[in-house]
Amino acid sequence: MEPPPTSSEPRLERSLSLPVFVAYGVGTMVGAGYYALLGEVAGKAGLWTPIAFLVAGLVACVSSISFGALSARFPVSAGEARYVEEGFGRRSFGSIVGWFVIATGVVSAATLANAFARFLSDVAPVPHGASVVGLLVTLGVVAAWGMKASAFVAVTITIVELLGLVWVFVATADHLPEIGARASEALTLPGNEVAFSVVGAAFLAFYAFVGFEDMVNLAEEVKQPRKNLPRGIMIAIVVTTLLYVLVATTSVLAVSPAELAAAKTPLALLAGDPGGFAAYALIAVSLLTGINGALIQIVMASRVIYGLASNGGAPRALGRIDARRKTPVRATICITAVVLGLALGLDMVALAQITSAVILVVFTLVQLSLWRILGKEARGPGPPAGVPCPPRWLPALGAMLCAALLLAQLFSLR
Repeated sequence: MEPPPTSSEPRLERSLSLPVFVAYGVGTMVGAGYYALLGEVAGKAGLWTPIAFLVAGLVACVSSISFGALSARFPVSAGEARYVEEGFGRRSFGSIVGWFVIATGVVSAATLANAFARFLSDVAPVPHGASVVGLLVTLGVVAAWGMKASAFVAVTITIVELLGLVWVFVATADHLPEIGARASEALTLPGNEVAFSVVGAAFLAFYAFVGFEDMVNLAEEVKQPRKNLPRGIMIAIVVTTLLYVLVATTSVLAVSPAELAAAKTPLALLAGDPGGFAAYALIAVSLLTGINGALIQIVMASRVIYGLASNGGAPRALGRIDARRKTPVRATICITAVVLGLALGLDMVALAQITSAVILVVFTLVQLSLWRILGKEARGPGPPAGVPCPPRWLPALGAMLCAALLLAQLFSLR
């Protein structure tokens, strides 16, 4: 057994300002999850697709308030594990949640690697397996190279991703006057059919919001974490929700949901220029989203393992920071290898559904932890100075929303 890291060993570096942190957070959400799954969600919800994204966004938004409050109290890597440990007073609970979070990271990265290969097949006859292997080996190297390099790549691609969604919205905005007529069409569907369709679609759409919780795992690399963590998380989730709903609205007005569901690169279909520059440009942006999202998930999962290893919840060898790169290189190599195995073994939609299910379980436990922590603070000396203190009913509501979305999806599969 290797000894735990000492104070003389290399530590993570606080190098991320609030704007970079927000951009990083938006990049964890706005990416291949939306670019690839917009069509799948439209295939389930039809004209109700914007509502499905709104429902998923509201669940994420309530959850983000809880994450912001907890991250200000405990600004450490492997944040979710620490939150549950503090809330329930059981280290074993924290370790279990930490491994759940790692699972969401590796499964999500595998999902995004598959999305990348799917996008690439639209423009080049590259075998699926070769695309996945080439992407993940490259990203593993980038993630191990250094946090500044990873953040620079993530922020640069995030800007391109956002421009791609703005481009699609502008290209399809002339269909907005049709909302009234199409809304009447949507309201003619049977109520039960709409409810089940929207719930199933919202469950899948929730995957497109997975990522904001990763922001807390950079707590040891963010400047002024008590202030910037809650602010950054909230700004990122609001921006992302508004963007998703707007683009989903114009998308289902411009192209039939069935066509979106059939497209490998749905946003390229919305460019209105088949085989032209606009379509290929959006395919290129879609490829970048797969790269960015997978990179961020690999970075996140390696930080969670580092945090768990530092507290004895994972092998201590994985908690070592490379003296030159200031990154957990061993943890990064381990995560990349697991992601590669999953990406080659499962398809994109199955991986996305697994990610959504696991992350909803984690969100439920995290928010119950905040509910318990707020109760303890109310009975004791009060919260630490300068941290957000939401009303106690809010995390309870968030936990119920997450559990309800998960249970509704499980019921619909019966």
